[in-house]
Amino acid sequence: NSGIKIDIVLDKDTEFYQSEFLRKQKVEIAPEVSIFIASPEDIILKKLDFFREGGSEKHLVDIREMLMSSDVDRNYIEKWVDELGLSKVWDKI
Repeated sequence: NSGIKIDIVLDKDTEFYQSEFLRKQKVEIAPEVSIFIASPEDIILKKLDFFREGGSEKHLVDIREMLMSSDVDRNYIEKWVDELGLSKVWDKI
């Protein structure tokens, strides 16, 4: 009913996933109920990868909105954009 979508990310043995899990943020969603969420930077990187895989413009729109409304660590994003081969997609943003 809420319209909230949740993606579950399983731990993988890569440098990026290790970094992503170290940067997770704990958020209280109800009294005494907390969850961990990915950092905005890691969500952006995932959306770049999802766009590369499927081509859905929605991911690019989401990224642009996140960049306009959030203070993100662009150095972190650009480091992983290079390492994950996402430069072409990042250039579209």
